[in-house]
Amino acid sequence: MTTLGHLNTGDVPESWLKERLITTDAHELAKHELADSGVSDADMQRLFAVGPSPRWMEKWQAFIGQMVAGDELWFFKSPVQVSVLTF
Repeated sequence: MTTLGHLNTGDVPESWLKERLITTDAHELAKHELADSGVSDADMQRLFAVGPSPRWMEKWQAFIGQMVAGDELWFFKSPVQVSVLTF
């Protein structure tokens, strides 16, 4: 089991994993994520014009810097949590 920071691969069920990332470029990853989110092209262009905050980019680069051979990044989607109240 690989550990990256404090997250083990066992922390995310395999059924949640959707796609292994092939890049660590923050802009490419954001484009990929937003493409399936329903964000309009105009809003997407505005988001990319502003870009991520410098603080977020510093944290992302530090995170990526912790990766070692064999580590992988994945897009994942957790199932919708539904709470049922019974009386």
